[in-house]
Amino acid sequence: MSHRVFKPILIVLALAALAVPASRAGDWEGKLDGPFMQIDLIDVQAYGNDAYREYLGKGYVPLLEMAKAAGHVLDYGVLEYQTGSSGDGNVVIWWTTQSMAAMQAANELIEKKAQELYTAKEWKEMTDAMAKVRTPLSTNIARAVTWHQKAAEGGGEESAD
Repeated sequence: MSHRVFKPILIVLALAALAVPASRAGDWEGKLDGPFMQIDLIDVQAYGNDAYREYLGKGYVPLLEMAKAAGHVLDYGVLEYQTGSSGDGNVVIWWTTQSMAAMQAANELIEKKAQELYTAKEWKEMTDAMAKVRTPLSTNIARAVTWHQKAAEGGGEESAD
């Protein structure tokens, strides 16, 4: 396209952009309250999925269930990727809490109940066995950001969830 043709098109587009009402992007604001989610990414060897599921069923999942029954954990789950790159992690364990205080309480309860569930020697034997089939890659805590639209008048907010 010649420079002579391109310049008028650019000017028309700029004027059209000015004529359009201001973007409504400023009408949205994020709330940084909970819930909070702990996300563990694990890489499990292809031959180790059954053994790892059994390990989770004996240890981590019952502990999360106890924390949920106590009201500290809202929900939890285990996801297994069916596709993806090797070494990127193929198991995700997640659990949510309403606040960081609830997450701390859940962690304290899990630690206490773990000692009641198995002896230190039994936990070591299980984790040593799992070291052969799984590699923890990361543990992250995510905070939900809920977007609300500001009300047009009156300064209040209307939910856009």
